[in-house]
Amino acid sequence: MGQQPMTQPPWNRDQIESLNEFQQSGFMHPFTCPNNHGSNEARTLRATHNGWTCPNCEYTQGWAHDFMADGSWREVHAANAIR
Repeated sequence: MGQQPMTQPPWNRDQIESLNEFQQSGFMHPFTCPNNHGSNEARTLRATHNGWTCPNCEYTQGWAHDFMADGSWREVHAANAIR
């Protein structure tokens, strides 16, 4: 399997919404901060116009998979939920 295409910020409002929804969906493990903030929830990154940010420190990440940002993950997630 080849590498998935990636997107980099700046992200628009629709991309930010899709990315943050993906993070909460349970479709895959969310992107998380490598620093120890206790629970995974406290480490879950949040999408912003300028990229991913950790809500508890200065950690940032500057990429996401295209399928996360364009919303196409929703169709796959819905299809898998039906099975």
